[in-house]
Amino acid sequence: MAANSIVAFWGLTILLVMVPGADWAFTIGAGVQGGSVIPAIGGILVGYVGMTVVVAAGVGAVVAKSTAALTGLTLAGGIYLLWCGARTLAKPPASVLWPTLRR
Repeated sequence: MAANSIVAFWGLTILLVMVPGADWAFTIGAGVQGGSVIPAIGGILVGYVGMTVVVAAGVGAVVAKSTAALTGLTLAGGIYLLWCGARTLAKPPASVLWPTLRR
């Protein structure tokens, strides 16, 4: 493997970890609700390790070359996010941040 590919991979990995996103919001939410953040961080770590293993196994290259596979994964991810959003709207979680919204 070329050295520039390895450097690019590690650069992107470090950026994924450092840039605030949904994983940070999830961890902060777990901490604010009085729970331990260790399970949240552990789950995020397992996800990152899983992504790394899948890409290292070559699945990322296969998906990048196949338009149908990329489209299928994109649609599956979009449907999953819509399902998560619908569940949240149907039964919002109790929040300690906005107690006046709990009715």
